[in-house]
Amino acid sequence: MELLSAFVIGAIVGIVLLGVAELLSGGRFIAAIAERLKGGSFKKTPSEEESSPATELYRIAGKVEGAFDVVAHPSELLSRPEFQKGVQLLRSEKFTIHEIQAYATGSNSVIASMALEALCEHPEAAQAMESILSHINEFYGKPQYFALRALSACPKDISIGKVLTKLDDIWLEPFSLHFLKEFLEKRLASGEAPGLAEHLSSLAYHQQETLEELLKAIGPPLNEPLLAEFEQWKRTAIDVPFLKSFGKVWETRKIEQEQPILIEHPTLCRKLEEVETALKESPRQSVLLVGESGVGKSTLMRLLARRLLQQGWILFEAGGTDIQAGQVYYGQMEGRITYLLRTIGGGRKVVWLIPQFHELIWAGRKHYSPISILDMILPAIETGDILVVGEIQPPAFERLMQHNPRMAAVMRVVRLEPLSPQETLKLAREWVARRSPDNREPVIAEETLGEAIQLTQQYLGDKAAPGNLLEFLDLTWRRLCAAQPVGHPEGSLETATEVETPTPSSTSGNGHPPLEAVPPRSIT
Repeated sequence: MELLSAFVIGAIVGIVLLGVAELLSGGRFIAAIAERLKGGSFKKTPSEEESSPATELYRIAGKVEGAFDVVAHPSELLSRPEFQKGVQLLRSEKFTIHEIQAYATGSNSVIASMALEALCEHPEAAQAMESILSHINEFYGKPQYFALRALSACPKDISIGKVLTKLDDIWLEPFSLHFLKEFLEKRLASGEAPGLAEHLSSLAYHQQETLEELLKAIGPPLNEPLLAEFEQWKRTAIDVPFLKSFGKVWETRKIEQEQPILIEHPTLCRKLEEVETALKESPRQSVLLVGESGVGKSTLMRLLARRLLQQGWILFEAGGTDIQAGQVYYGQMEGRITYLLRTIGGGRKVVWLIPQFHELIWAGRKHYSPISILDMILPAIETGDILVVGEIQPPAFERLMQHNPRMAAVMRVVRLEPLSPQETLKLAREWVARRSPDNREPVIAEETLGEAIQLTQQYLGDKAAPGNLLEFLDLTWRRLCAAQPVGHPEGSLETATEVETPTPSSTSGNGHPPLEAVPPRSIT
């Protein structure tokens, strides 16, 4: 009785719901059910019509999924009818190239593989290749195989070298490496040149290390042309962006801006020739410039830079502090130095300029490692693999010799001595001549130069000649230019030297004029 009651109640509820549905559908609901029961089908709405290609694609992918997981090699899928059906559907006009590209880089491995294969013979495949290459390290498993097949569809745009320089260490895994070998074998067998070197300069040093490991893992004979091209590039390439990331790469234009007047004298020229000979002779030898502040070490380095830059050399400046900057993790600084030695070594035309050379004795030491930066680079200096020009003052040089007596034999020591008052006065006259163009009256009289020498000896005792006098003249000139920055300063330096007597407060701690004394533009 209770069962019969429940059945009757259920029937009544069903009739009521059917009536409500009929009412809401405007009398079409029951007719549609009747048509369906007679073998017809429900009429699809416009939105269902539009989504049908995607629905069909997912239906096909569901059928392929079983085989996708069990095939021994992705190439076996190419003979599966359902897989090819999905490829042809994607290649048809029902999908745009942008939709295919989105499926190819999507998370569904089956559909991604079909989409990548669809690109192989697609007339607009070139539009998607850069996107596929940018995602090359995001593919895993069978999509890796199909990604490499897709990239081979446009060999003119996507060279072997362009692909290899994008790969990371995921491709060192056995099955990934196997797919890569097949890709290289097919491309190289067609006679294609690797084209590796033209893409190497854009790699960071850790990426270069990964690439080298990958090329070695590929193994001979397939890797031989690739490794040969990579090794040739390593012997000659200079990673300038890497050098600029923590140091200073000298340029002729910047040298002229920083010090527009470089006054040479016979003693300085002889020392310049000695330094250049040491750097270029066989075997090559690094140089230590030893001299007090003001004797001309920096001027000599600028003259050397100007000469070598005209001959195609690269001059790179970095001290111990620069090398350590930002290297906070264990082994980070050591990795930077290792790559630095590789970048500037090997007979390359690069000179490493090191101010305050003695600081390398202690730079880089840690409580768990007594090895300094000097210890790490000294073998390369000794063999001539790298070229270094270091600046150092006599007291620091003595300490360096006490720490490592071999330095005098490893590097050529070039000493610069202070000039006599007569030689300094001669250079001052040259300075005046260059600051008094167009046959105008000299900016400073001859007798005033003598007084200026006395002033510098009295107030700039921390600097040796001729730097003390020339710096004093430069300082006074800049203050005049700052007061009257347009054109040639009116008057002469005689009045200025009377009121601008250099005192400890008129120069910065390193003997250079304070920043506020420097005019906003160069005075030439």
